[in-house]
Amino acid sequence: MNFLFRGTLYFQTGQAATNVLVKGQLFDIWLVSRESCVFETVDLSMVPKAMRKSALLQQIKTLSPYKDFQYSSKWEEGFASTWIWDSAWQEKIQQGAGVKNDITVASETSFTIPIENGFRPIRGVDGFIIQIWDQKKLVAEGCWSAEPTFEDVSWFFESNNRTSPTAPLDWVKLDYDDPFQNFFIKQKEILQLALSSAFFIFLFFFSFQLADISRTSFQIKQVQGAVDEEKLKKLAVLELRSKVLQDMDTLENFQLLDRPRQVELMSALSSSLSDEKGNLIEWSYEAGTIEALFSETENSPALIVEKLESSGLYSSVSLDIDTIRKTVKIRMELADAS
Repeated sequence: MNFLFRGTLYFQTGQAATNVLVKGQLFDIWLVSRESCVFETVDLSMVPKAMRKSALLQQIKTLSPYKDFQYSSKWEEGFASTWIWDSAWQEKIQQGAGVKNDITVASETSFTIPIENGFRPIRGVDGFIIQIWDQKKLVAEGCWSAEPTFEDVSWFFESNNRTSPTAPLDWVKLDYDDPFQNFFIKQKEILQLALSSAFFIFLFFFSFQLADISRTSFQIKQVQGAVDEEKLKKLAVLELRSKVLQDMDTLENFQLLDRPRQVELMSALSSSLSDEKGNLIEWSYEAGTIEALFSETENSPALIVEKLESSGLYSSVSLDIDTIRKTVKIRMELADAS
């Protein structure tokens, strides 16, 4: 069924894009050349798994040299290898190539197959790339527009605390067909199996469904008649229910008027976290949600949550911990005043 699946790989270089049609691929993909990306690594292994993606985005906002950016990442046990690029420039080249906006975009090296340990020299789309791997984590990646000299290679390895190779590097040109086919092979096989199974199941049940159509139609008419009759009997109940719902909306609007003012909320927070008065650097309150950013807190995260919950003002308390910048963002949902 490969004739059903074909996609295009677009390779973005500095100023333009080329494309290759790949049979058996499910989707079109836009690859940003490594030369057009900034590579960063972020260790979030100490951050709870559910909060790692949001924590990574906050780090990228700090690390990105671009005002408008996109990124792709490769995770291994809470360690994120990340490529960042100028999304405004990428979109301009994409529009110039006449490519639709909903295409998947990624860095050209973000789909490379991990290795356990060691390094990998790569001949990229418009440059030369060296990757250093440590326990399947991509810990460093260097890129040069022209083949690097022996001094360039030595400096790269030494700056990453690695022994520089003495033999000339064998630059490997990546075959993008296989990585992307491997990436989508399971989805494609599942889709093929689902299509075949659905077709045979449809044929099997279609004959039985034909006999049921007339009987079902008759039953629907009977049920609809009973429903219409019941609606007439319960019209008064429905009108009463409508009035009750309107009254409930009115009560909810009155409850909103009873929300505490920001001054009172700040005073309550200051009372609960009296040890942190000098550490508050940001404050926001909107629609029953308070967000407060503290730097270098005196109390542990668990104790902060315990103190806030004991006040009885909040229905939920959550923390976003930035171990690098030593900040804690507290998000508090106000409890229902009723």
